[in-house]
Amino acid sequence: MVAILAKPRVGVLAPGIEVRSALRAELEGTVSVRYCDSGDALVEVAAAGGIDAAVLELWGHAQASNLPLISRLQERAPRLRIGLWFAPTPAAFRDAAAALTAGASDSAVRGYDRLSRVIRNMLASQSQPEASLLLLARLEPLVPNDLKEFATACALKASPRLTAATVAGWVRVKERTLRDRCQRAGLCAPSVFIDCAAAVRAACLLDLYGLEPDVVVEAMQFGSTRALNALLREYTGRSARELREHGGFVDLLSDAEAVFQRSLLWRLAPRELDGDLIDRYLTDDLTSEERLRFEQRLVNAPVQLIEFLEQMRHQHGGRSDSPAARRRRKLWARLRRRP
Repeated sequence: MVAILAKPRVGVLAPGIEVRSALRAELEGTVSVRYCDSGDALVEVAAAGGIDAAVLELWGHAQASNLPLISRLQERAPRLRIGLWFAPTPAAFRDAAAALTAGASDSAVRGYDRLSRVIRNMLASQSQPEASLLLLARLEPLVPNDLKEFATACALKASPRLTAATVAGWVRVKERTLRDRCQRAGLCAPSVFIDCAAAVRAACLLDLYGLEPDVVVEAMQFGSTRALNALLREYTGRSARELREHGGFVDLLSDAEAVFQRSLLWRLAPRELDGDLIDRYLTDDLTSEERLRFEQRLVNAPVQLIEFLEQMRHQHGGRSDSPAARRRRKLWARLRRRP
């Protein structure tokens, strides 16, 4: 006798007609969708074990926040997967970050994400909000207020298909304004910021959660394992398989901070310090006389720059050929590029 597997059950809180039509067309036959007319009804069916996941808009009737509803759902059904659906605005990204902290599992941006894909990812446990939350916590002290929504959007949605132009539209600024703000803050270009955020999210899914590379490719829409490996090798020197089997997420998160602040070097360094000279300093390849002249040029440099160079020198690995040293040298090669 062949066992018949029950279809996953999803509760949806009063979405618009276009959402209902899309879900009906894309999930029909694979997922059982139950529509609820109120938050109380959704909580009741979740508490009774009637659904495996819930989908609700970030804001309910009269633009009231659904954050309290997310907390209630988590309290009554701790294992419930909760997906958010929202139109991209600066305020929405601020609330979306708070919703993840409150217990939401994933989010779908209207006009960008297919809600059915997000639902399938949640049901397959491919949505891991901690990856975004860890990155947000790392970025919090680095990003000024006028870039908070940009950083949040990158932490939530960074992937190969996300572009700086798209995020600029979401946070209601021109792409050039976004670049200027990043430059003033001593941060890397928006496109590099997005790539680094995507690498951090992918590494977290591989290392901390042990997802297979092909699962990460599907969840983050890389297109192919080759594309995933190319991005990870660019930032970590490791393949997806190596990250999953041997770890490296913590190192990447630490290195990511330096990459996000890539232009700090050029913002603070005296003009006469070219990249080759700094590179030789980091690898202890200067003569005593050259080193003395180099350090004399740093006398009037900001303390922040001196501390940064000293930290990089200790982490660089010198002439060592160990994997860690090679990764540090590759990181430095990225850092010394002018933004």
